[in-house]
Amino acid sequence: MRSLLEVRGGRIESPSGRVLVQSLSLSLGAERVALVGRNGVGKTLLLEALASGEIAGYRRGGAVHHVPQLLPTAPGLGGGEVRRARLLEAAWSGADVLLLDEPTAELDADGVAWLRAFLRGFRGAAVVASHDRRLLADFGAFFWIREAGCRAFVGSLDELDAEAERERVEGEARYAAELARLADEEEHTLHVARRKARKKLYGRCRELDRGTPRGRLNEKRGQAQVSHGKLARLREERISARRALGLAARRGLAVELPLVLHAPGDGPRAPRPRTLVVGPNGSGKTTLLGRMMRGEVGPPLGAVGHVDQAARAFHVDGSLLEILRDADPELSLASAAERVVAHRLPLALAERPMRSLSPGERVRAALVVLFQRRPRVETLVLDEPTFGLDLFGQRALFEALRAWPGGLVIATHDDELARASGIDDVVDASALRRAAEHPSRHTLAGRRDEGETRRSS
Repeated sequence: MRSLLEVRGGRIESPSGRVLVQSLSLSLGAERVALVGRNGVGKTLLLEALASGEIAGYRRGGAVHHVPQLLPTAPGLGGGEVRRARLLEAAWSGADVLLLDEPTAELDADGVAWLRAFLRGFRGAAVVASHDRRLLADFGAFFWIREAGCRAFVGSLDELDAEAERERVEGEARYAAELARLADEEEHTLHVARRKARKKLYGRCRELDRGTPRGRLNEKRGQAQVSHGKLARLREERISARRALGLAARRGLAVELPLVLHAPGDGPRAPRPRTLVVGPNGSGKTTLLGRMMRGEVGPPLGAVGHVDQAARAFHVDGSLLEILRDADPELSLASAAERVVAHRLPLALAERPMRSLSPGERVRAALVVLFQRRPRVETLVLDEPTFGLDLFGQRALFEALRAWPGGLVIATHDDELARASGIDDVVDASALRRAAEHPSRHTLAGRRDEGETRRSS
């Protein structure tokens, strides 16, 4: 098979210089490969490098067309419409190699069905980075980027899930064993220190009983202090190194703890709705969210916490831990870290600038901020919150929204998110838009469409 894209000894770094992928080798013919991995491991940077050719050992045997994850907005068009247009442009480009980053993000069901049919019939090479299980189910070859390295995986999505779960369990077992070993060594170190202290006190008493001159005692004590000081420094250096190793192991592995979310609870909450906003691309879902937050339509939402698509409003220089502590000066660093861990967000991400996070990571970090915001948020308003979220992040998001005690308004095409969020009401944005444009003709039809949507959900 003729190679359409090839890399030998490639290296990918984050903008901050952190090495994400090293010694990468791949050769791709006329085949379809899904690029999978957690948020932040370098999938987007890898696709950008393959599109630009700015990677060591790069060679291509045909034209390349790249559709990035983040697309510029267009006046009068929603995010899904812009993405559909860019995907159609890729399909008509005649390129031999397609590089698609989260191509189903913001696409409605019809758009996803079209994309799946197109990729099944595509005769060139396609590298698709995605967390959408509907799309991944069509693939039998995966390129899996992990913190421990990259590997090719041939098999079904279910088989990949089983392999990932096995690695996760083994990794957590190694982490627990490392923490236990560290605790044992620290306990041994303390035991040795206590024993030396007892021997020192006992020896001092014996010297006094012997009547040893005070000058000689002071000389011995000075020598012992120098010796003990050196040993103490060495001991502290070893302990610090082991602590750093344990911390590195903790950051490198998934945080799997019982989810205990600390939502503000100062006083009773007024009942707020949990509403799902649906509609095809271009129906005005984002516009409708804005009107609901301004109080122009729908029930009162109270104090609103809003996360826009890809959490663009949270693209700031501060880290999550800094933002949490700025919002609540009495919050200790340890307490802020506990909040982060409760949301199953790795602590290493909470220390990085928010602007350096991937869109999926930034959405999860934004939710941590809103959960802790004072004065408290009464209604969360989320626009496509699963945009760019990896499968682990999606599960954590579902659990967080189930635990959220206030109101909720979500605009999404993700059926699984809608089922997991405890929705009370469904609003069809397209029906409301038609009713607004032709109130005398379509008001009843709009209500009927809305009712049908509720029953079908």
